[in-house]
Amino acid sequence: MPIHAGLHHFKEGISKITQWTGADNKQLQRVFVTVLIGTTPNHDVVQASRALLDFISLAQYQSHTDNTLLGLQHALNEFHALKDVFVNLGCCEHFNLPKFHSLSHYVDSIRLFGSLDGFNTENSEYLHIDYAKKAYAASNRRDYVIQMTRWLTCQEAVRWFKMYLTWRLGGLTSDCSASKHNDDSDAGSATCLN
Repeated sequence: MPIHAGLHHFKEGISKITQWTGADNKQLQRVFVTVLIGTTPNHDVVQASRALLDFISLAQYQSHTDNTLLGLQHALNEFHALKDVFVNLGCCEHFNLPKFHSLSHYVDSIRLFGSLDGFNTENSEYLHIDYAKKAYAASNRRDYVIQMTRWLTCQEAVRWFKMYLTWRLGGLTSDCSASKHNDDSDAGSATCLN
């Protein structure tokens, strides 16, 4: 691949990358179809990949028109028409994945709520850490689903109780700033929660 400003060279290839960042993903999108053209004789692989990358590029627009939404839907339809080539080649077993299903809702979501330029998956990743990884780490790895459920129930109860106490004591914060400023009030005589 020729050297060009703004193009990232994956010198070790992409299969050895264990942790993808958003920047890595965007860099790969810039060169992916070009790299595919020289590596596969199957034209449908290139067309399906191009259609999916077109969809991703169009979905990232900061504003949309009827024409861009038609292009978005067309790119998705083209990908769905050609995606079986990956199953036939043994790259994957199926495309019954939540992320692929969610693509079918993009056009309607953009029409209802506007562009997706502020949308990302960080919230769901954060929730996965809180509700799956931490809960699993708290288990002894035997019957972990039951243990994870109990742990999450306890965490939720603690969170609700903490919110109740905060509300009941007049919105005290963990640093007891209310007691520093209101020494004569009832809230000032309360003790810190944390």
